[in-house]
Amino acid sequence: MESIRRHPVRSRTLSSVVISALVLGSLCSTAIARADDALADPGNLSSYRDKPIGTRLKFKVTGAATGGSVWGTDAYTLDSKLAVAAVHAGALKAGETGTIDVTIIAGAKAHTGSARHGVTSSNWGAYEKSYEISRIEVLADPGNLTSYQDKPIGTTFRFKVTGATAGGSVWGTDAYTLDSKIAIAAVHAGAIKAGETGTVDVTIIAGAKAHTGSARNGVTSSTWGAYAKSYEFGVGSAKPAASAAKALPDPGNLSSYSDRAIGAAFEFQVKGATSGGSVWGTDYYTLDSKLAIAAVHAGAIKAGEDGVVVVTITEGQKAHTGSARNGVTSSTWGAYAKSYKVEAKVPTIADPGNLSSYRDEPIGTTIRFKVTGATSGGSVWGTDAYTLDSKLAIAAVHAGAIKAGETGTVDVTIITGAKAHTGSARNGVTSSSWGAYEKSYEIRKP
Repeated sequence: MESIRRHPVRSRTLSSVVISALVLGSLCSTAIARADDALADPGNLSSYRDKPIGTRLKFKVTGAATGGSVWGTDAYTLDSKLAVAAVHAGALKAGETGTIDVTIIAGAKAHTGSARHGVTSSNWGAYEKSYEISRIEVLADPGNLTSYQDKPIGTTFRFKVTGATAGGSVWGTDAYTLDSKIAIAAVHAGAIKAGETGTVDVTIIAGAKAHTGSARNGVTSSTWGAYAKSYEFGVGSAKPAASAAKALPDPGNLSSYSDRAIGAAFEFQVKGATSGGSVWGTDYYTLDSKLAIAAVHAGAIKAGEDGVVVVTITEGQKAHTGSARNGVTSSTWGAYAKSYKVEAKVPTIADPGNLSSYRDEPIGTTIRFKVTGATSGGSVWGTDAYTLDSKLAIAAVHAGAIKAGETGTVDVTIITGAKAHTGSARNGVTSSSWGAYEKSYEIRKP
């Protein structure tokens, strides 16, 4: 395996406002995609190297025992052939077509090869990021989740249901009581339409203290108080295990979230502080680190500032190295079962037309814009990487981040200027070619 592939096309330092495309996309959106909505096999995960750790993706893949290389066992290098790794991981059989769940994880320090299921993977050392593969079995609609009350918080199940608006009761909004009718709650949550048969992912979450009823999608749910556990719908494994329409109060630290799934994301209302507790780590913090102080250390909020931060549960780091940042000195600690990272909640900005006014922003800066997709009314140069003067509303359609005529949010990242911007025809938009540009930008759907 040649070492040259170890170097990414570009190097970037992500700012504190970088958002997980799938994780926080579900936090910020009232529309929930169904578990059926899988992406096409990308070959490998190299093009996803800029996705935050904990990002979960769904791909439709045909398992293969040959046709590409795989490095690692359970944790695979990003350039490992996905179809072959899926067979090695036991998520698919060779020749079988199915949907698998892929999670971007912290890069393993060593990827050890092994022989499994007719595939022999190879050894490799450290890699910037790795990925894991799993496959969730599709279960029949159980009616409600009362029979799942003993399942751990953060557990996700995939059910085949037919959406309904009557025939049972539902309590809550986004978070539902375990005895709420799944087929009706799924319609209320926007995970499926009434009368439509499909698969939905349901995650067991900590019991909400209050379940507030509301009218959505032709279903009116009722109000209830506390319940031992609740459940919510997600985008396969891609939705964080406990999103909420409103930010949660500051929990002090994340120790009470130790049973939440890796990749689960939460919004908390906190007041930044530089004292009053301890913090261990840099970027990734031990679960018992004081959130209000870690948020300042991470640059997600300023000391004394009251605001919303986004916290993502991550794999436990083998070492948490202390550092001095933003008036906070964190301490060093060794391994911890799970860790967390904290980021600022990104505001949504009106469409600027193009990104020329953002040419002074540091490479790696991500900005969220509200745009209405268009196929005309301006020019676009490039494919995937666009020149800063390319019309954003048109480039967003070309990139597949939004549809023509659709109004929504897109995340735009300033990247190192491409040496060449090659035009192409995509999604009803034909972009033009251009040479080098000082900086470029990429677009993705939150």
